[in-house]
Amino acid sequence: MAQFNTTDLDFDQIKTNLKNHFARTGSAFADFDFEGSGLSSLLDILAYNTHYNAVNAHMAMNESFLDSAQLRANVISRAKLLGYTPSSKTSPAATINLTLTRKATSTAAEYTLLRGTKFRTVVNDVTYIFQTVEDTTVGLSLTDKFVFENLKIFQGTQRTVEYTVDNSEFQKFIINYSNVDTSTLNVVVLGTPEDLTPDTYTKFTTFTSIDSSSQIYFLNENGDGFFDVSFGDGVLGKKLSSLDIVRLNFLVTDGVDSNGATSFTYVSGADEIVTGAATITLVTGGKAAGGSEKESMASVKFNAPLSFISQNRAITAEDFKTLITQNIASAGDVSVWGGEDNDVPNFGEVNISIRPADTTQLTLTDLEKAEVEAFLDKRRVIAIKPVLRDPLYLFLYFETFFKFDITKTTKTREELVTDVRSTISSFSDNNLNNFDGIFRYSKFLEAIDDTNVAITGSVARLYAYNHCRKFSIRK
Repeated sequence: MAQFNTTDLDFDQIKTNLKNHFARTGSAFADFDFEGSGLSSLLDILAYNTHYNAVNAHMAMNESFLDSAQLRANVISRAKLLGYTPSSKTSPAATINLTLTRKATSTAAEYTLLRGTKFRTVVNDVTYIFQTVEDTTVGLSLTDKFVFENLKIFQGTQRTVEYTVDNSEFQKFIINYSNVDTSTLNVVVLGTPEDLTPDTYTKFTTFTSIDSSSQIYFLNENGDGFFDVSFGDGVLGKKLSSLDIVRLNFLVTDGVDSNGATSFTYVSGADEIVTGAATITLVTGGKAAGGSEKESMASVKFNAPLSFISQNRAITAEDFKTLITQNIASAGDVSVWGGEDNDVPNFGEVNISIRPADTTQLTLTDLEKAEVEAFLDKRRVIAIKPVLRDPLYLFLYFETFFKFDITKTTKTREELVTDVRSTISSFSDNNLNNFDGIFRYSKFLEAIDDTNVAITGSVARLYAYNHCRKFSIRK
């Protein structure tokens, strides 16, 4: 019996193989007219069936591996096997000093600013609400004022969902908000609806000191793109009792949209202790920052294997890079190198340079740097000292010229110019705005030429400058 060429997977090739098989010498069908409508239709069905099976097998195999998976649900599933949970959207945060005046009729010696106290700000003509995520209490100052120093506020709206535990099945408690900031998630368990002393559960991070009574929860992203919370089984983590009530409190945020906020208004107003008047000043940093989008599939594919290798400790340069990228929302891109690679070697030192996620700033603020240092201090080995260094920038700008054929497009010259500007911006975002970015002149012109079929050619003068001087690159 003749053998089929199993490496041919396209429809036309499969149909041709089938036709040649039936028309071969000595076959009972050698004298059939395979172009006849009836037999041709049968061959189409056989070829389509084979083609579909091949495509499905190919896709199923691709989706079984982290590197080749194309569906987010499968990427997340593969990453979960490595113990990696993608980061959610994060809320921009600002640190302020808030001064409230005590009413003349009040004798209160202290004042508690409750969780959820709201502040209003406007960024690009859009109003956003920032709020506190925990209760803060201060005493009365000598001037009859309550002064809250270094008060941290986050952009977003408070949401609370409750579930009743049913131990007849393995239960996951879903957060049905795609814009949730999981870093603000507060998980408590109540024995009854009237329970005034609920148990607070913390997120699982390591197996150290975990036993059957540990009050921990596990956080994962599910196949629908939502995060879910689950609890221990009585061996690893405390097991919940049936009819317990799980209460999830969290912020739903707009992410990067409110980065850069610099002016806030106290919204919560007056009560029986303080007046409505409030003085708000931003502390070091000058604006809200740290908001970011949900982690992309490309980022998950890159970070999950590195996170598995690093095991949440910072020893090698890649360990530092992975931990910062995964846990520091204000970090856009990270470069790490050992002190031995400096012009003047400094052994025992690891140098870290971070490009902020907020593209309106060139370096991290002092508060953001302090956050990075505090985070790394808990994970580094004693002999290695991390040193943050501000990135150095080389800026490029262009004088770009292109020719176009007016018979191949309905767009005006001005519209084409706008499209080319957009192409240049996209080229910069995709190729240059990272530490490993490389500018290639030929690729740059190719991108411009591909902007519109009417563009027949282009040329560009390049200029580069840093903080100190400018120089041109003639092409």
